[in-house]
Amino acid sequence: MDLCDKYNLVEAVFWILCGLGVVWSGVWGDVKYRLVFGLGAVLLILFGVSDWVEMGTGAWWRPWWLLVWKGGCLAGFWVLIVWYRKLKGEGFNGDGLIGGKKGGKVYGTISNLISKRRKMLKIIIICHLEHRRKLNLQLKLSDYRILE
Repeated sequence: MDLCDKYNLVEAVFWILCGLGVVWSGVWGDVKYRLVFGLGAVLLILFGVSDWVEMGTGAWWRPWWLLVWKGGCLAGFWVLIVWYRKLKGEGFNGDGLIGGKKGGKVYGTISNLISKRRKMLKIIIICHLEHRRKLNLQLKLSDYRILE
């Protein structure tokens, strides 16, 4: 058994254990998610078994049906993620990034988060400068390079 086979064996065991963990979560979790968790567990276990098969073939793209098998598992994961998010009442925003719903508005895009954090940081720095000014201490705005 060479290094690649050992890696595929570890990966196969990892995905199968993840599948068993998802089964556990599905059994003890919310009833409305059980089907999603059950199908996710099956897909994770099948993905682990595909790694086991890969040990014998030597490549994930050879033979062609192994590539289709792995691609089908990945497509299934994506479908389950979308389905799970719809069940939770969360969706996808116009940027193609995952975002949730809060008060009917979509939030959570990376650009919105960065913009909000910059604004908060500017407010904090301006409040800090105002406080320092009131104490009659000299502090220049240029000391804070973040605002540039």
